[in-house]
Amino acid sequence: MRCWRSVPGTGFNAALLAFLCGADNVTSLDVDPELTRRAQRALKASGQQPHVVCADGASGWPPNAPYDRIIATCSVRTVPLPWLEQTVTGGLLVIPWDTPWCNFGTLIATKRADGTAEGSLAPYGSFMLLRAQQVDAELRGDIPHEGQAPERSTTSLSPWSVAGNDLDAQLHIGLRVPGTWHAWDTETQGAQGVHTRLWLADVEATSWASVDYDGRQLSTFAVAQYGPRRLWDEVALAYEGYVAAGRPGVPRHRLRISPDGSGTRHHVTLS
Repeated sequence: MRCWRSVPGTGFNAALLAFLCGADNVTSLDVDPELTRRAQRALKASGQQPHVVCADGASGWPPNAPYDRIIATCSVRTVPLPWLEQTVTGGLLVIPWDTPWCNFGTLIATKRADGTAEGSLAPYGSFMLLRAQQVDAELRGDIPHEGQAPERSTTSLSPWSVAGNDLDAQLHIGLRVPGTWHAWDTETQGAQGVHTRLWLADVEATSWASVDYDGRQLSTFAVAQYGPRRLWDEVALAYEGYVAAGRPGVPRHRLRISPDGSGTRHHVTLS
């Protein structure tokens, strides 16, 4: 069984795979030269010497392809096309999944004869994001910009329902509201009569929203939304769908990965 994985780090996972599959059948990649050298030294000392390559993991490693398994130890928001192309039909892609909203869940997908892959998510598996996909804009002092006039309203949906401890809800929202992230602000809003604020923004910093708790009552919350997307409305609609579907756990979410030009796209369904 030929395996490819990213990234080596200490080499521990690569050593386990080499023991199970044979060192010649394991290729391990990392873009950082020092991490690669460290892994090579550790693996040599362990007596297991799989192929360790300093290269961008997003491109896979064509010289040793195709692979029966691709196992990522970084998370992704879209599956790199080379990973899909370098997996044999019937092979597995085991990939921690990330959305800007929630880094939670691992995709276990089977490559199909038509060039697509499909599988369900498993709980846990939070990892740092693949370097090539670290493109989020952040809310800083100039976002929102001075002079912007947001649309104001109220909501009865608690911000803690969508961005609290319910990771099933957070994963569902992350999949249904693409390119949107959130952050809690409990430090800077006191002068405005706000106890706690939930910020939402898209990764391109073109739209934002805020939901305010006044520190007194939990029946209504003040909402402000700005930009071409009404982010809070999108999140609220996704949460309504989550509740209507019976509050589906992580394993009920299935992803179908398809080639799309130079990349891939994914389609989400519930089982």
